[in-house]
Amino acid sequence: MGILYGAGAVLIAFSLLLPHPSGSNDPAIFAIAGTAGLVCLALLVAGSHLPDLALQLVIALGSALIALCVYFAGQPGVYGFMFVWVVLASAFFFPGRPTLLQVVWLLAVDAAALYSIPSSGFSPLTRLLLTAIVVGTTAAVVSWLSEATNRRVEASESRARTDPLTGVANRRWLDEEMARELAWAQRHGTPLCAAIIDIDDLKLFNDEHGHLAGDRLLVSAVTAWREVIRPSDFIARVGGDEFMLLMPDCSAESGKAVLARVQTATPDGTTCSAGLALWDGAETSVDLLHRADQALYTAKESGGDRSALLAES
Repeated sequence: MGILYGAGAVLIAFSLLLPHPSGSNDPAIFAIAGTAGLVCLALLVAGSHLPDLALQLVIALGSALIALCVYFAGQPGVYGFMFVWVVLASAFFFPGRPTLLQVVWLLAVDAAALYSIPSSGFSPLTRLLLTAIVVGTTAAVVSWLSEATNRRVEASESRARTDPLTGVANRRWLDEEMARELAWAQRHGTPLCAAIIDIDDLKLFNDEHGHLAGDRLLVSAVTAWREVIRPSDFIARVGGDEFMLLMPDCSAESGKAVLARVQTATPDGTTCSAGLALWDGAETSVDLLHRADQALYTAKESGGDRSALLAES
């Protein structure tokens, strides 16, 4: 937006150096160019800190300055096409209702300017209708492109952070969530449990039923587990048949209760084992996951279909 204001300031000032209508109010137009230049500098310096409402007011100011240029020039001339820049900025940053309001405001100030100057060539109504078609089409197209781009970006980020088979978080997302949960637990002094869940004998299941059946088993198991864990719990796939479960604000006893529900919900004909670790208040995420893995090993060595707690580092 700052760049657009700067381009407008340069264009308006440059127009005064070129042959232009003798009846124009050059000092007033030059003052508008100066105002646009100051807004440009302000946006480049502090624009990223402005709230949305302030940015919308800045966009509305752009429409008003362009309309004033038209008025002081005494004819639509070269200034009216800059309304497209206004719509580009608005539709890119504020698709939807805010952009519609900007278009309505733009047409209102443009109408005020057109009906205040002598009519030559096309009538003010014709010029206003043509402007409405141009800016309306521009706003619609840019809004659509902006929303489509946002959807693609969100979908791409989602694919980069989730496991494509089960739909739960992957290791990358888990690392981000672990950092947040450890910081929260340390700041507020709340307990945090981490568990690693492993489906027992998945390799044997794959050998007997095929890998596609194994994939279906993983999906059905995760679906069942998500129905019995707490809403605040976070599950991620960290290996072929291993899943990490983060349980914020959760004591060891509560963690064991959650894992008991997970084991009960595991699809019929299969079992799972789990290793549980309670954060000691100082260890890193790597150490916490290592202890949960040690607890899982203990559960596996005990025959599987059970959970083990490793509560102390």
